[in-house]
Amino acid sequence: MIISASVWWLGVVPAGASVAVLYSLAFPSGNSGPFLLGGAVWAVVGVVWLIWFCWGRSRLLALTPLLALLTAVLAWTDVPLRAAFAVAEGRLDQQRASGEAGRAGIYEIAKVAPVEGTDVTRFTIAGTGGPYYDETGFLHAPSGMPAPSPELAAVAYRRITGPWYWYDVPTR
Repeated sequence: MIISASVWWLGVVPAGASVAVLYSLAFPSGNSGPFLLGGAVWAVVGVVWLIWFCWGRSRLLALTPLLALLTAVLAWTDVPLRAAFAVAEGRLDQQRASGEAGRAGIYEIAKVAPVEGTDVTRFTIAGTGGPYYDETGFLHAPSGMPAPSPELAAVAYRRITGPWYWYDVPTR
């Protein structure tokens, strides 16, 4: 066996679950598929960890809670979203200038459109939506967010950095 069972269950599997959870949180409203998969794996790992903790002693037992804590801290501080956005920001600027949609980092931008009567540009992420949001994406607002217009009335947004915001259009 190349990797022992304790290394596999206390290190490799939790690391994979952490990657799935953190990847899902790199999107403005999250991505529920990897998040639910990672959460389910973390639940199984938690049971395995408790069994190992109660009946066996391993030097690797501390690794799993530390990895869970690191994942929680990174998620709480929005590190996945900020890191993924930092990678995509240059390409988003190019898309804003050209008005053409396309890939920007891990994001597939379906539509780039100016918001009428403002200097705000809206970037809709492809494949977003679901039971809670009709769409999600980014806003570029160099003068700050304007007073709600008919086009932005139902939009919930939050600043990422500088003139950039992420937005959600809640399902009605």
